[in-house]
Amino acid sequence: MKQVKILRRILSAFAGLLLFLSVEAQQEKEILSTIEALYRHVSFSDSNATRLDSLINIFTADGRLIANFGKQPVGWSVAEYIASTRKNISTQGMTSLSEKQLSHKLEVFGKIAHCFSTYELRAELKGRAVVRRGINSIQLLQVDGKWLITSLTWDREGDDLKIPEKYF
Repeated sequence: MKQVKILRRILSAFAGLLLFLSVEAQQEKEILSTIEALYRHVSFSDSNATRLDSLINIFTADGRLIANFGKQPVGWSVAEYIASTRKNISTQGMTSLSEKQLSHKLEVFGKIAHCFSTYELRAELKGRAVVRRGINSIQLLQVDGKWLITSLTWDREGDDLKIPEKYF
């Protein structure tokens, strides 16, 4: 009888652990789905067919995007970023852009998450191919059961800055 009670406790603890891991896996899947949507929305193969407007659906209302690879950080609201990118597409002769995640490191606590997302960007600018790599630091909040980006900050590789191996 005592062995049956012990076995029940072990099975109950194991079932609880499986439930916890299942919830955690589902949460990670939802977060990574939002991040995949980010990369999909900034990528395009025809400058007239960008999906930039869809960024509004995956950011919080006060979401920010911050580029930190120049002398000073440059930041935008989501609407400002969309307008700035549309302007850059037309003035720089950009006909395509593909940004994809190479790897990620995700941390989650409750309804907040942070992801270091190593990316590769390929673009066509005035007939010239451009390839860049960098890291997106993405902060997310769970709002009404949905994971939304509250901020995206990035830096990119240069002659004197290379992505450490641990981010691949």
